[in-house]
Amino acid sequence: MPFAIWDSIMENFDYRRVRAALDGQLDAQLLTQSERLAFEENLGSVLASPSAKSIQNMKALRESGRAVGYDEQGRLARTLPGGEWEVLEGE
Repeated sequence: MPFAIWDSIMENFDYRRVRAALDGQLDAQLLTQSERLAFEENLGSVLASPSAKSIQNMKALRESGRAVGYDEQGRLARTLPGGEWEVLEGE
């Protein structure tokens, strides 16, 4: 009986769909329950090690002056063209 349950779970699991969701090519809301568990287990490591393309895109975003985030003091800020920061709140 346990194998029947496992077979049922695996029928609804496709790691290619999980990988596509982790790569931003598939909406994670479309994953099955078992696929979503695998997605959630792997999300932290994917975010902790961005791809070369992601790093390149973030660099371009920062250089364009359109990146928004928190500075070292925890204030909401955005980048300006040329690499400077402008604090938006919490000054």
